[in-house]
Amino acid sequence: MKILFDIISTQGFKNGAAEYVQRVLSELLAFSDAGVEVVCLYDSQEKFPYDETSPQALAERGVVTVDIRKKPLGQLITDEQIDLLFIGIAQRFVKYDYSRITCQCVCVVHDFYDFDLDGIYEYLYRKNFFMWFLKKMIRIRNAITKKKSRQEFYSFLSRKENLNLVTVSEFTRASLLNKVVGADSKIEVLYSPEKLSHRDEQIENGELRAVVQSQQKYFLIVSAGRIVKNAVTAINAFMRYAELYAPDVKLVTIGYGRRVFANHIDLPFLSTSDLEHAYLHCHALLYPSLWEGFGYPPLEAMKYGKPVVCSNVCSMKEVLGQAPIYFSPFYESDIFAALLRFHQCDYQSLSEVSLACYQRVSKRQQDDLARLVNLITRNHKSHL
Repeated sequence: MKILFDIISTQGFKNGAAEYVQRVLSELLAFSDAGVEVVCLYDSQEKFPYDETSPQALAERGVVTVDIRKKPLGQLITDEQIDLLFIGIAQRFVKYDYSRITCQCVCVVHDFYDFDLDGIYEYLYRKNFFMWFLKKMIRIRNAITKKKSRQEFYSFLSRKENLNLVTVSEFTRASLLNKVVGADSKIEVLYSPEKLSHRDEQIENGELRAVVQSQQKYFLIVSAGRIVKNAVTAINAFMRYAELYAPDVKLVTIGYGRRVFANHIDLPFLSTSDLEHAYLHCHALLYPSLWEGFGYPPLEAMKYGKPVVCSNVCSMKEVLGQAPIYFSPFYESDIFAALLRFHQCDYQSLSEVSLACYQRVSKRQQDDLARLVNLITRNHKSHL
């Protein structure tokens, strides 16, 4: 059986979905059956932010790679005698011609921002008319210039033959059913696998190292520079919380870009190892995100038994259950109220609940990863 595996979804920029694709590739390359051959599909016009999925690195591991810019996708599938195409992030393929895909296909949809973010942008830029207008014009332009390719993409997702559609949460499944595919479409919900991560003994970033060595308590906000992560609202709520109830507790943000108040420490984007240290040593994770298809960061903190105070939208409650202290991310006062509830709770109990949640979800992540690999390789015997 010959599998064409999409590593285009790991190109361009770093994100959680790209790391999902890396994890699936790692698991697939470790698949013990010698009758399964993996060929990786890349785009020579895109950057490789992850060294391990570059054509050079894959060649050193004995993995053949093919460039989608050399031939149309359908022709590549025919010429390489591909039995199954794996697409790791569905939206990354909107710009390619997949009308001639005749082989089996497993396609993963992590989220459906085409529709779900429209109202969010109205909220985010409500105080900045220029940015609201700019985003509105971009959306109108895209609706016109990309209408045909998006319609073809939605038609592809609605295929009944040769397509196995996978999502990472019931929330994303609902998004697809709501806007794109029919009620009779089979959509399998398989949780995102746990990321491949490591933690070195030494902390590379000097500021983070100083905070950890001082043993100061700090709340952590990750990906603070991304507007949909809603850091500004949470920072305002925390500033008042610290002033009234926790003057010795710091707020550490990653990637926000500036320091807002005395107890605020802003760090640049960290290495994988340093990010693990940030989770390990924080007092709690504050996660005010407005939109998540799955949502890795709370689980990455819960792995170390850290309490989580987070938003109650999208997939968060589905994945995390009752472990976090929830709030509506649209209201600063509700974030402040959640911080007060945290302040009044027994920390050890919150920590134990977090760790139990991580263990529960981690077990499902392992099981679902095995199911995904089985879904990709299950046609192997028919090709022997």
